[in-house]
This record gives sequence, structure tokens and C-alpha cells, in this order.
Amino acid sequence: MKNLLVLIVTIIALIHMRCEDAQLEKNQLPVPVQRVELHDEQKQWLLALPAIIMEINRSSHDTLEAAPISEETMQKEKMLLQRDWGIANRFELLNAINRLEKYGTNATYQKLLSLIKKNKDNNIDPLFSDIKTLKEQNYLLFLAKNNVAKKNIDIVAWDWGRATSLIRWGYQVGYLSEVEAWNMLLHFGNLIQHRFTSWQEYGASYAYGRVFWASGFSQSDQYNTETQKALNRLFSEDGLWRKLKWNVDIST
Repeated sequence: MKNLLVLIVTIIALIHMRCEDAQLEKNQLPVPVQRVELHDEQKQWLLALPAIIMEINRSSHDTLEAAPISEETMQKEKMLLQRDWGIANRFELLNAINRLEKYGTNATYQKLLSLIKKNKDNNIDPLFSDIKTLKEQNYLLFLAKNNVAKKNIDIVAWDWGRATSLIRWGYQVGYLSEVEAWNMLLHFGNLIQHRFTSWQEYGASYAYGRVFWASGFSQSDQYNTETQKALNRLFSEDGLWRKLKWNVDIST
């Protein structure tokens, strides 16, 4: 009996250790982490990647945290992450960022565009039989109404830009360290800088992606107005994106 108890305890301990190892793996960043020395222009460029939503929220463009860090702002940001993203811890934050990089709204967008392009007679009615959710039906109607299939519009900036927002918010609430946040911003900064050629191109992709996403819950007009106002401010005479050159060297 004693030997049996020892065996049971040993098995439980091994299971616990494996669970801890798995949890550690879950909490690892998807990019290598190293201490990087960034100069002010590089930091400003990276912080400008989520500028549209930061402008809409009237958040800071100048610091890694979106607002001055305090117990009040941390709790408020945690509540918003939980409400809007279902994120309540580090693992869920990293998982959301990973999904945005690899799939995001762009995956649904490309799938529906492909269906429309295969439909030779321009009648989208038969396509609804393959779509199960009201959100995707709304997406399909938006794409057809705006004849997007013929415009070759890229919306991946929406997903990658939102990932940079989550990185800043994740740092704000303590789910990421400062070193981790800068490393992840650098990762997405390189993806974005190699994909787009200007703030105008990047902003247009982000803006259209945001409006497409909002069409899923029938609020594309409201979000379009809101987004365009933010873009106008960013490209105004003293606007952030007007003053900040695109081809900043972010290599380290």
C-alpha cells in the first residue's frame, strides 16, 4: 500500500511538472527576446504603428504605455482587454497577437473575396449557402456592395496594426515587460515596413480593414467616419504621420 501511495504521489508530481512546463511554453513570446538599444526616432516610428486607434482613443503617441501607468489606468485597461478581446492574462494576450499575425480579419476577407471571384455571374445569392454566421454574411454583402473584388485592396495592416496596439496595452497592464514589448514591436515593424511603402499605404490598408471588420456588425459607416477623422489628424500639417518619415531604419 505504501509503495502504491508513493507511486501515485510521484505520478501526480510528474503531471504537475509537465503542466508547469506546458504553461511556461504557452507564455513564451513568438519572437526571440533580446535587449535592444533603440534610438528616439526608431522608438517613435514603432509607437506610431497603432496611431489610428491611439488617435481615436486620444492615447499617447510618445510613450510605450498608452496612458500614464497607475493602478487606475491598469485596472481600466485590463477591463477593456477582457471586455473587447477576452484577454485576462499573458497567455491570452500572446495567443491573440499570434492569431492577428497569422490569420486575423484578413483570413476571412481573403476567403470571401475568393468566393466572389469564383462566382462568374456576379450573383452572390448562392454564396450564402456556404456561410454559416450573420457576421460573414454581412461581410459578403459589404464586399459585393463595394465591388472590392476588382479593387485589389490589402487589409493586413488592420491585423498587424491591432497587434501593435495589443502589445502596448499588454505592457500597460503588466502582461509584457518593456524589453518584450519593444522586441515584439520590432517584429511587427519589420513585417509592416517590408509590406507597405508609405504611411499613406499602410493607413489606407488599416482603415479599410477596420471598416470591413465593422461591417460584420453593421457599423461600417460609423467606423469609416471615425477612422477618416483620425487619418485626417495624422496627416494634418502637424500630424504624426506627416512629420514622421516612413523609411526609418529599424534594424538593430
